[in-house]
Amino acid sequence: MTNLFEFPRQRALYLSGATSSQARYCDSIGLIHPYKWGNPKKPNCRYSYGQVIGLAFWAQSTIATSQLRPADPIRQIVEYIITAVDNDREPDGWLVAMPDGVVEVDQDNLGWYLGRLAIAQPDGIVHLHAAAPISALIATVEQRLRD
Repeated sequence: MTNLFEFPRQRALYLSGATSSQARYCDSIGLIHPYKWGNPKKPNCRYSYGQVIGLAFWAQSTIATSQLRPADPIRQIVEYIITAVDNDREPDGWLVAMPDGVVEVDQDNLGWYLGRLAIAQPDGIVHLHAAAPISALIATVEQRLRD
C-alpha cells in the first residue's frame, strides 16, 4: 500500500462495521491508534488497512464491551492481525493466543495447541482464546470497499 494510513475515520467505521464509541474505546485503551492531526479536541483521524481489519475483528468480538488489560489474549490477537495485514500478509488458520504470543494454527493441529494451553495452566483449566480464520472478515471489508 502506498499510504499506510489511508482511510478517514468515517470510512474506517463503515468498512469495519464498528461504532464511533468502539473506535474511541480502542484508542483510549491503546489498542488501535489512528494517525491524528489538527485540532486536539476533535482531530482528523486516518486508519491503516490493518487497523480497519483489527477494528472489524474487535467490533464483532463478544468481548468488545469488556475492559481489557495489556496482556489479554484478545488484545494480542487484534495486535497480531493489524501487524500481519499492514505487512501485506493475511493470516490464515485459527489465531490462538499462547503464553509466548499468537500463533496461526490449521484446523488439524488446533487440538495439539489446546492441549499445550491446558498444560501451561497451573490449575489445568483452559480459557480458550482463539479466533476463527479472518478471511471472511477481510472479504466483508473488501466488499464494502467495492460498494
